[in-house]
Amino acid sequence: MKKGFTLIELIVVIAILAFVTMVGIHSYGNLREVQAKKMNVANIKRVYHALATYDTLMREEAKLNYFDYFDSLVDVSPGGAWTGTAGTYTWTGTAVSGQAGLYDGSWKNLVVLKNANGEGGRTYTLEEAKDENRGTRETGLLAKLALYHVTSNEVELLKSAGIRNVLLHNPSTGQASSYCRIPTGVNVPAGGGPGFRPDMSAYYPAALEAGSPVAVLKPLVAGRGGAVSISDTYKNLGYFQSSTHTWTTSDADQEKYLATVGTKLLVFGIGQSAQCVRGQMGLGEPPYNPVFDKRHYRSYLAVFAITEGGQGVASTCKLAGVVDCAGQTYKEAEYNVLWQTELN
Repeated sequence: MKKGFTLIELIVVIAILAFVTMVGIHSYGNLREVQAKKMNVANIKRVYHALATYDTLMREEAKLNYFDYFDSLVDVSPGGAWTGTAGTYTWTGTAVSGQAGLYDGSWKNLVVLKNANGEGGRTYTLEEAKDENRGTRETGLLAKLALYHVTSNEVELLKSAGIRNVLLHNPSTGQASSYCRIPTGVNVPAGGGPGFRPDMSAYYPAALEAGSPVAVLKPLVAGRGGAVSISDTYKNLGYFQSSTHTWTTSDADQEKYLATVGTKLLVFGIGQSAQCVRGQMGLGEPPYNPVFDKRHYRSYLAVFAITEGGQGVASTCKLAGVVDCAGQTYKEAEYNVLWQTELN
């Protein structure tokens, strides 16, 4: 006569199955994360090569403003002039105070959204608004950025690199005021203006002029134990100057280093309205980041280097690279992938 399983045997078998299932699910989750990070590395390289090819083709055809309508990553205070003092930086702080601030996203009031005429529109739930309004804070990019007001000479350099008009944000849900300089012949896309719908929050086309605010990457960063080093982004993109100076993260040292290396790196978000996305021979659609999904403002950022000339050498502005929405070059992102792989 055959015996059945005892209760203890059944419990042991169930416990083993539960453990194996748990390990399998955990391993699958880790595998997906590693694959997503590897895809992110590949995307950074792919987007850069696509933009570099686009840049070359547009220059050969003598096109103008072909890199227009990047997202500036800058919020602008309604009710006043948005330009600041040309050539000046704001190294810390994100809140809009009087004029402009870096885009954060996590603090904006987007529960009740209005249409482009400032009229009451659909009421989003708090969770819906938060989901569509993830900002740079969640990716760590915010800590790597500063606000800079370009000079008239830099405006011309940016124009030579294909950038004449950018998109700004309205940090409130109120109707647009007259401070925004809309370029001639440019219309705000139908159905939305800045701050009125989460997916349209960047739609304030504005022509660059002396004092216009842009996002610039900080060259000096604090590492473990408080040690200060040159940003990996500046190193990886080839804008590095060795020095015996003991750097700090003070405003004065940030500006001193930029003067030493002679280059500042400006960053712009590659959004759905960017000319390089919707233009002829463009990307076709904004690149997708599998690591951060919707927890970011723009998945990938185009980096432009403004290098000062001297002694008969002209100043230049050119496409320098692409970083992800955490401000990582492909080398930094690749290191994270390898580290994650080893961890598993």
